[in-house]
Formats: sequence, structure tokens, C-alpha cells
Amino acid sequence: MGKTNIETSLGFYSHNNLQLAVTNVISAIESGADAIYVSVGGLGRSAGNAPTEILVIFLEKYGWGKLLDYKILSDLSDKYIFPLIKEENRFSSKTLTFGFAGFHSSFFLLIQKGCKKHPSIDYRDVVLAVNAKEKINVTEGLVNEVIGEILQSK
Repeated sequence: MGKTNIETSLGFYSHNNLQLAVTNVISAIESGADAIYVSVGGLGRSAGNAPTEILVIFLEKYGWGKLLDYKILSDLSDKYIFPLIKEENRFSSKTLTFGFAGFHSSFFLLIQKGCKKHPSIDYRDVVLAVNAKEKINVTEGLVNEVIGEILQSK
């Protein structure tokens, strides 16, 4: 599709929950985005964002030019970013579920709290069911309602 007849700047920001952040950033560039938002090491909430160093390699490899030195970015990531994020910011069952559901990780504490009371319930089922009902205003009451529905269906 591409940017046409738009007189304002467009930017693009992508999470990596489904491991497609770099692909989506490239599509945004090809579609005319004026700005893209990436981070060294993919640092960001949940599964992170599009990693700058991977995007730099791709853009150079496919003829966009050498914009930055990926080796410096990779060294920076290895030395400073990875020790900060440990396993919290990488691909996992949790981040895959969040990406699949379109679920914002800031609500996960409510899910964990509800599931702690009912250990037989898989948190992933709760995430999917809650997000099917509400994406923006997730409350403890909603989580408990969904858990009740899941318990009744068992």
C-alpha cells in the first residue's frame, strides 16, 4: 500500500511478540514511513522490539547501504543490553501468547494473581479469553469473571 496523499510524517513502532518486528519495520520503510523505532538488542517490553543490529544487517545486505556498523551495535547489545534483560525480554511461551492475543503485558500481573488462586487453570487460556473481551481496560474483576467461566466449562 504505501504512503500517498499524506502531508504528515508517519512513524512505525513494532513489538516482536510473534518474531516479525524486523519484517514489519521493513514493510513500513517500503510503504513510506518517515521514521522507524527500533532498539539495540531489541530492548523493550514483553518480547522486545525490532533489534537495531538485525535491521542494519538486513538493510546493508539488501542494498540500502551501510547505515551503521552492526558489529559495534552487537557488541553494545552483548555487553550492556543482554545482561539487563536476561530472559525477561526474549521469545517465550508467554510472549508468544501475548502476541497471538494482542495482549498488553502490563495486565499480566492481574492474570497471574487470578491464576495463583486456581492453579489448574492455564494462564494462556485466561490471557486469550480476557483479551477476546477487552484489550484496553482489563480489570481484576474481568480476570476473575473469565476464570469463573473457564472453571465452569471444565
